[in-house]
Amino acid sequence: MSTVSGVLIQFMDSPTESAPTPLESATPFRQGLQQWVRDQPSKHLTHVVVIEVDEARNESIHRLWTGPENLTLLNGQFCWSDEKLSPGRFWIASNADAGLRVASNSRHVAERFSPNTTLDEISVQVLTPADLDRFIDKYGDLTISIHSATASQGTIRQILDHWRPSRLLVGRPTKELVRQIEAANYAFAGRPWGEAGSTAAYVPRNRLSIGDRSKAIIVRTGRTVEQVRALIPQEHERMAYARKMAHRLSRSPRRDVLDPTFGAASTTPRQTMVDTTLQHITGPVDSTWNIDIDDSDRIHARAANCFSEFGVWPISFSIPPTKVRSPLPAGERTHLVSPIIPGYPYGFTDHDEYLSMYARSFFGVTHRKAGWDCFRHLEILAAGSAPLMTDVQHIPPFSMIHYPKAALAQILTKAQSGGVPSQQAYLELHKFTREHLTTSAMACYVINCAQLTDIRKVLFVDAQHPGSIDYLSTLTLIGLKEVFGANCVPLFAPPWIYADFVGDVSHLYGRGFGTTKIVDPLLKSPEEIEASSRMDALEDFDCVVIGSISRNFDIAEELRDAFPPDRTIWIHGEDTPPLPQAMRDYRASGAHLFIRSIDSPAGDTDS
Repeated sequence: MSTVSGVLIQFMDSPTESAPTPLESATPFRQGLQQWVRDQPSKHLTHVVVIEVDEARNESIHRLWTGPENLTLLNGQFCWSDEKLSPGRFWIASNADAGLRVASNSRHVAERFSPNTTLDEISVQVLTPADLDRFIDKYGDLTISIHSATASQGTIRQILDHWRPSRLLVGRPTKELVRQIEAANYAFAGRPWGEAGSTAAYVPRNRLSIGDRSKAIIVRTGRTVEQVRALIPQEHERMAYARKMAHRLSRSPRRDVLDPTFGAASTTPRQTMVDTTLQHITGPVDSTWNIDIDDSDRIHARAANCFSEFGVWPISFSIPPTKVRSPLPAGERTHLVSPIIPGYPYGFTDHDEYLSMYARSFFGVTHRKAGWDCFRHLEILAAGSAPLMTDVQHIPPFSMIHYPKAALAQILTKAQSGGVPSQQAYLELHKFTREHLTTSAMACYVINCAQLTDIRKVLFVDAQHPGSIDYLSTLTLIGLKEVFGANCVPLFAPPWIYADFVGDVSHLYGRGFGTTKIVDPLLKSPEEIEASSRMDALEDFDCVVIGSISRNFDIAEELRDAFPPDRTIWIHGEDTPPLPQAMRDYRASGAHLFIRSIDSPAGDTDS
């Protein structure tokens, strides 16, 4: 087996992977290397050199390497150059609320981890090969540990050509990087530590030992097994296929199928897709363009086409009107693209502060989450920014029908070609949002589609309240409160929707952003405190709304037997569409059905 000896040099960690690691703990990349050294059969390592930009992490690195090894910790940024370079610039994002700390030479990357805190700009020493040659010359045999996120392919190739280390340990190796290493005549020698794919070891081909070959074979065999397993459908995929076959054999109508995958899990866009898109968003902000906004007739036509094909009305998330801001002029916008990026945790504790970050940005990045309809889309629009939806071209025709989908597609295309929306474009998006995507507008849409315009008093039912938030249900309740006031009576009253609520809402979903402390307390119904008795007074109401039929089906069936179904509204707000059997059960009720997720393609419609 191979022996660790001589000098071991570990370069910078990945900002993304080190970000959630507390300062008092060594990052996984640092810990993994130390564990690898400890597990070697012979441990006469002479010296360890660790390069770290963030001096606040020095103490954890020193603690990690306490023992017989001789440690040199160099604070700085390594650059492959023998010239005297000016100090490097790094940005530190420290966000205690989110438990994050990042050091990055990209201001944009640092902002993504902590968009609501002030970044610390630091100047760091630039380290060159000459700073490391003295260790290599003194201690001989060289092992290098690098992370693909912080070492460019060019730097790695120069390291291999110049120093020819006896072993290269790579964190998160990419396919391009592997090709570069193999082109330098290095061979794969197994995984030194961590989960599959997290690290890889390489040695010069002429020094590949039997032990190295054995480790490589074990890892490759494991990869092959995983690849074969990946070809075998998972349980949820087998169940989805069985549902699909059962539906075909039953000759059930197409209108029962709102999900053509029959329940197979969907995936959100990968971070690489977002990063690739952002690389093409360059401005400049003084070059502007207009967009075509979908008109109301088009929205209504889509809804009518959906009802004609599937017998259900589409519905979307909405946002309280008080959250919709007039768009800022270009001169008051500080960011081309908002640093709030999906996939990066943030530490906002105030919704208005969160919206302000979007408001000061020309674009806000968004994409499908668990379902196509996502509250983040609304927050960007409400703040007066332009949604940069990376997967807009894949939205099904009857999902998100209340959004300006044609405009969203134009925004993505034009932004990648250069420039930003004009102020007129922002004003038109603002007008569209107020007309179609506010809670009160969505409540009116529901009532009008159900043709229940004579309603005076509404009973709203969702047993999840007051314990938890369900976006569609809760936002629909808020909208009905805005329209009917105290005459909208929740059977299970959530006190936190009212502006005078003084309790903590941070434990609620989404920290309660956009759904709590919204409604004027004057709209509170006196009957709300008697919610348990409402089942005995149905004659007082003109309409019953079930805020989440999938989570209140038993109550809904009980109410159906005591209240006219043609004056009942059932809302399905899940991320995935109801399956065919559920659709048949819902239709059998005779209630008006509103469904948020409808993924089936349209037969013949203007999408």
